[in-house]
Amino acid sequence: MNRIRIAILATGILATAGLGVAFAANGMKEGRADAHGARGTEWIQRLDGNGDGLLQKSEFQAFLDTQFEAADADKDGALSQEEMRGQFAAMRDQHFEERFAALDVDKSGGLTAEEMKGRSPRMFERADTDKDGIVTLDELRNAFTRRGPVAQ
Repeated sequence: MNRIRIAILATGILATAGLGVAFAANGMKEGRADAHGARGTEWIQRLDGNGDGLLQKSEFQAFLDTQFEAADADKDGALSQEEMRGQFAAMRDQHFEERFAALDVDKSGGLTAEEMKGRSPRMFERADTDKDGIVTLDELRNAFTRRGPVAQ
């Protein structure tokens, strides 16, 4: 039973990585500058080992191998549930940090209502828990974490 759960979790990590690449390919093909196209371009650039602007199967496999090795904390060649949870937490934290940095146009370390313009005003209100008119990275994480504050 545990092996099935681990296989499902591993599939989730690989699917998440694959979606990023799929968005990249689609966004680049269509010349879109939206979030998925721009973020997808970042994925291609990050994973493109030979610099040809294309993502080869071997380059993608190298990325997956690196992700697996990073998750395999005890280096036994298998991922436990604990290791998978740790990897998902790390991916979640990286996502929040990247999105926060992209939104923080003035690089002040906080998001103003103006920087979040075009987003839901309700989201800003929910995230700005201390009601100081600025959303910090911790506030943003906590707003999107169902189980309360995210550990640093």
